[in-house]
Amino acid sequence: MLLYENRSPRAFFGPPFPPRKIFDILEKTMGPYQGLFYQNKRLVLYSPTLKGIWKYVGHERSLDDFLEHLSQHVTIGERSHLNEFLEKAEHLESSITDRFILVPNSMGEFLFLGIILTHTPFGTHLSLSPASDLKECVELQKTIDTSKLKSLFSALGTWFEDAETEELITQAINLLPEELSLSLHIHRINTYIGVGKEKQGAHLFYENRSGKWIRDIFDSEEPSGYIPTMRLQAYMEGVDVMMRTPMFIGQVLPLFWVSISHQKLNQFGVDQFSSYLREFSRQSVMSAQQFHSPKFHFSKFWSGQGYAPHGLMPIAKLLSENTSTEAGNTPVLPIWGLSQATLPGLQKSHRIPDPLFLDWEKGLGIIMLRGCSLEQATSVVWKNMKSRIKLPIDPPMRLSDFLNLE
Repeated sequence: MLLYENRSPRAFFGPPFPPRKIFDILEKTMGPYQGLFYQNKRLVLYSPTLKGIWKYVGHERSLDDFLEHLSQHVTIGERSHLNEFLEKAEHLESSITDRFILVPNSMGEFLFLGIILTHTPFGTHLSLSPASDLKECVELQKTIDTSKLKSLFSALGTWFEDAETEELITQAINLLPEELSLSLHIHRINTYIGVGKEKQGAHLFYENRSGKWIRDIFDSEEPSGYIPTMRLQAYMEGVDVMMRTPMFIGQVLPLFWVSISHQKLNQFGVDQFSSYLREFSRQSVMSAQQFHSPKFHFSKFWSGQGYAPHGLMPIAKLLSENTSTEAGNTPVLPIWGLSQATLPGLQKSHRIPDPLFLDWEKGLGIIMLRGCSLEQATSVVWKNMKSRIKLPIDPPMRLSDFLNLE
């Protein structure tokens, strides 16, 4: 059985549904001495038997910790060989296989150590073959089946994505103004593979109870649960009128929602609450730039205050997924006169779900209008924006037409 711990040091909770069946397959195919380093910083998955050859193994250990441990236990005659291996490990892009002679009694009765390091989308996988002689070491390495690794690591993707999402939820909690901490809850929807290998749905709720944040998990009849709208939405919870709004990672990705009573929202102030949502949007996309899951790859276009222009089409494609709108038909609103002085007003003048792109060379800001037709953009959004900011604003146009002007 592999030991697992995939909770980020910056998160209150870890992934709710560990893929134990994948762990079992990984253990059978990659041997009894293995581990998986997330971003090479944390050993999120490892065999208990590793402790026999790495005394201080633990979830807090990094790949560098293991390589240092290895360096201390190979014979002096292997130093040149070891340095070549360490150089390859530092620039690992696929997989490397090697074997080393150990200092006697440094790893128990073992005198040889076979190593396979494999690059994964999330970090490095380690598989060891300790043996008492070279022939045994070679034979043990032959029993390790690396052919299934790609599919296994792909199957682990949701587990890592969940861990990264939990880190963002904790960030949303930590950014909450103190007066709101006891007055709202955060909600997200999760899918996992059930006993019958079918997708199951679950609703996860996060709320502060007596000063401590608690996560509750409830089954959902539908695998995907319900999806709240992209806008502020009212619903009843007992006798209270609740307001639910999505929380966007960098104005692009809504992974969870926050609900607050209408009464408390009015007491706190809609503008202040909007400022909280905007600040989370900004800080979360910077955090997402450190993540490895494909879902967060759009964050690479974030340039600190907005998105770089070359991210226009990739992000439009992301927004148009599961819609009837082609990415090239997404309306954009070009706004001239961009400067550090005018940027704050521009950032506050548009909806949080509408990504802002900044072309500093041209002094141009481009707002991408989500869930909006060109006709609506022209008759409503353009008119409203002209009344909010005193900058030259071109009429809305399709993204494909805008890019053809470049």
